[in-house]
Amino acid sequence: MSDTPDGNDGRGTWRGQEYQYGKPLREPDTGYSIPAPERTGPLPDGGRHIASGKGKRGTGEAFCLWSTVTVGAVAVLWESLGHILASVYADPLPHYGYLVAYILAIFAPIWVHRVLKNPTPLASHLGLAVAGNALSLLMAGMMSLALLPIAPFAAILSMFFGVGLPGLAPYFLLALSIYQAVRLRAKIHETGVSIGRPAVFGTAATVGATALALFVHPFISGTLLAPALRHGITPAEERAAANRLHSLGGDNALLILCYRSQLPLWEAAGVLAGGGMDGQGLRDSWFRWDGNIRTDDLSVKQARRLYFLMTGKSYAQAPVPWTVVNRRSEAWITDIAQEEVGGERVGRQAHQLSLVEKRGKATVDAASATGECDWTLTFSNQSDTANEARAEILLPPGAVAHHASLWINGVEKPAAFGPQATVRRAYREIAVVQQRDPLLVTMPVPGKLLVQCFPIPAHGTMKIRLGVTFPLLPDASDRRKLTYALPAWGGTNFANAGNLADALPVTDSATGKSPALPLSLPKGVAWSEKATARKPVNLLIALDGSEGMRESFGTRERDALRDALKTLPTGSTVRYTATNRAVQADIDGLLRFEAGQDNVPTLQKKVQSELGDNAILLYLHAGTPDSVSDPAPLAAEVKRLSQAQESRPRFVSLLLKPDAHDTIGDRLALQRNARANSVALYPSAPDAIAATVESIVRGNDFPTPDTPRPTLRAERLLAYRDALAVWYQYNNFGPEALAAARMVAGMRLVTPLSGAVVLETREDYKKHGLDDGTKETAKKSAKAKNPNDIVAAPEPGTWFLVGIGVIFWILGIGRKWFRRGVETA
Repeated sequence: MSDTPDGNDGRGTWRGQEYQYGKPLREPDTGYSIPAPERTGPLPDGGRHIASGKGKRGTGEAFCLWSTVTVGAVAVLWESLGHILASVYADPLPHYGYLVAYILAIFAPIWVHRVLKNPTPLASHLGLAVAGNALSLLMAGMMSLALLPIAPFAAILSMFFGVGLPGLAPYFLLALSIYQAVRLRAKIHETGVSIGRPAVFGTAATVGATALALFVHPFISGTLLAPALRHGITPAEERAAANRLHSLGGDNALLILCYRSQLPLWEAAGVLAGGGMDGQGLRDSWFRWDGNIRTDDLSVKQARRLYFLMTGKSYAQAPVPWTVVNRRSEAWITDIAQEEVGGERVGRQAHQLSLVEKRGKATVDAASATGECDWTLTFSNQSDTANEARAEILLPPGAVAHHASLWINGVEKPAAFGPQATVRRAYREIAVVQQRDPLLVTMPVPGKLLVQCFPIPAHGTMKIRLGVTFPLLPDASDRRKLTYALPAWGGTNFANAGNLADALPVTDSATGKSPALPLSLPKGVAWSEKATARKPVNLLIALDGSEGMRESFGTRERDALRDALKTLPTGSTVRYTATNRAVQADIDGLLRFEAGQDNVPTLQKKVQSELGDNAILLYLHAGTPDSVSDPAPLAAEVKRLSQAQESRPRFVSLLLKPDAHDTIGDRLALQRNARANSVALYPSAPDAIAATVESIVRGNDFPTPDTPRPTLRAERLLAYRDALAVWYQYNNFGPEALAAARMVAGMRLVTPLSGAVVLETREDYKKHGLDDGTKETAKKSAKAKNPNDIVAAPEPGTWFLVGIGVIFWILGIGRKWFRRGVETA
């Protein structure tokens, strides 16, 4: 019967001497005794090892150990720098957590080997070895499982080309870890050392947390993401999927898709499993899974929409996922919109592009109730590639751009004005194709300029000048008191934009000093159009229910709304509603804001059911990204509404968050009976709310005064108003729109019909049928600058009367000729 727990009697030999538990069984033949080593347990390997055998095994273990560690380290370094698996399969290192865990798992066997070599290891060292071995088993096992589909190819590459060993590294590590686990178990039994319950629990907790964070959580996120990306999903299913993802913290997977990148390894596996719950879906998923799973345009758009519904923010406001940063160039990340060069959107912020100077001035004239401002902008590009600067500029109600110029080789070159399609075509050819120096200024929707200049050379600068004419607006308290708003940024793709109004110090043209508000309309000057009487309004206020409204519609903004509503004419009615909420008489029950909301379907239903005759909807919101919803159905519903009395709009949108994108407002601004406004145009949100409510009551956004001598500014504003009327009726199609576009281009104005472009050479202007201001356009412009010699576009009624007069004149001349012929005969 053995005296030891493992059946070993503790006997062994050392240099020809027999031992049992460290004590000699007989004295050696040499006549002297050898001190017995003091041990409390059996000799290593049960006391039966032989020196020569130990050396062979030790050499083999060391070779396997260092070979496995070397191959594993090379594999991690190879993937971190080359992204081979990420390109052809899926990213196994989507963030730093995976990288740290794999490095620890690869180098842990070195410590385990050292502990196994020690005949009397400490309990703490043994416990650390167990933890390291468990981590190695976890990481090697999960990676071996994930790489099973490509393991045969890695083996073939290794055998025939010698380049596939990194792909087999997890399998080498798994084999070594299993061997060391067996040895550790034997070691614990042999030494009788107890590592303690705290160490056991700590190891289990660490390994479990690692597995949960690196494998289980991403996999579950993928399974929840799969049904949310299916096309044709209902709004209820979509909201449920967004809530589940948000509760689980699945933001990272959505963000990766938002950046048009394939999902990491375990998220992709989850999508595969989630999309394969039925046989057909499983088969289709396997045949489609090629490393670019779920990166088609529809899925990217759906991912961006889901991210907003889940968080209430655009994906562009969130940190870029590490897997995207690690694999994509910085320029690609910071501006996916490089593919939009020459397009009609601002896009993401360009790489190392900034505004280094903005300066200008503004003047206001109470006698003509007009103002004018111009400013110079200088851009600097510190990147190694050319960049395009883009900016959306919000204009005050009724304002129009009248000047654009670009410095070329140190000389300021004025823009040529022409129909919008013509100037955009010229810009695209010169900027995008030929990579030369143009500037383009257009008005995609009424009240918003889009400024584009490209290319700003690498480590170079570009300087432009813009000018705007704006009306002074009647104050809410008194029709003869005037106030004004200045242009503001609507969106930029460059840094250091700041506040545009800061570069526009205002002076009164009459005094040369800063004006005291409100200004007063001089005596003897009256409005050319009769002021709309303050008649009662039927107002429905709709609140955006998204999370962004929590800070954008706080106590100060709510108090400002209540104060503005108190100024409504007697007999007015006010009702309130919010996203997916019923219409009610009080606002307090609607102040619950959560996640992101798609307000288009709700607003469409409210327009259909609640906007009867002359009812007006005021939509207060914090902005909606482009990818959330298509506002076209809502715009079509608003278009079907009848024109309200007193020329009041039927739908008014007020954006309360200055830096947000107003997709709904931009689309509705295309309709005659809709208006879009932004808090960015006003000193504060309360001012914006008060001005918007007053504009609803007054109806006409930009009245003009009847001055004794019309000014150039007033003529510009009238021409812009007439161009808007044509554009609302014909858009940019037909001979009527073309004639109106040429008329306002002759007056050098940027409207929805016309635009401005600066090209590099006179040949460029001639090729595109544009005049750089030195020939016919210059003459027309000089003529238009004389306020006593303005040629305004006749009204349709005037043309009718002129036609009638011409007909009677021809009849009169014909009658005289007939009489003369009779007399002669």
